[in-house]
Amino acid sequence: AVSAGSEAEWRALCQALGLEELITDPRFATNRDRVRERTALIPILEEAFTRLASAWAYRKLNAAGVPASLFMDYEQQRYHAHFAETGMIVPVEKAPWGELTVGGLPWHFAKTPGQVAPPPFPGEHTRTVLDARGLNGKHEPGSWTLAPRS
Repeated sequence: AVSAGSEAEWRALCQALGLEELITDPRFATNRDRVRERTALIPILEEAFTRLASAWAYRKLNAAGVPASLFMDYEQQRYHAHFAETGMIVPVEKAPWGELTVGGLPWHFAKTPGQVAPPPFPGEHTRTVLDARGLNGKHEPGSWTLAPRS
């Protein structure tokens, strides 16, 4: 994933990819031009990226000041140090299953810290919701609850 949102990032992207000629190409002079001419631009960039190993491109672009990231599957993200250290992936206890790994909070505040609770079983809170809406005698949610097997 790459983003060149400023003119400086656009120039850095072109230089990092060895496409310096795009910097002076009038079709791509401004961001508005690049958006308008994307059907011409995207194949040029795609061809340049297909020649590069993703890890090399990631390092080269970041070193050049171009925001870039590698795509990760769940297992890669789950065990990545960045996500663990920033609390984006956290363990929670859920009886009777034990520890589950879930997404954490995307922000942290010193004076109002949040916390991640274990996910409910399907239907676990149905009775509470129906009671709060005054529907306690109108629907029988017992069959909606998926209880863990003992």
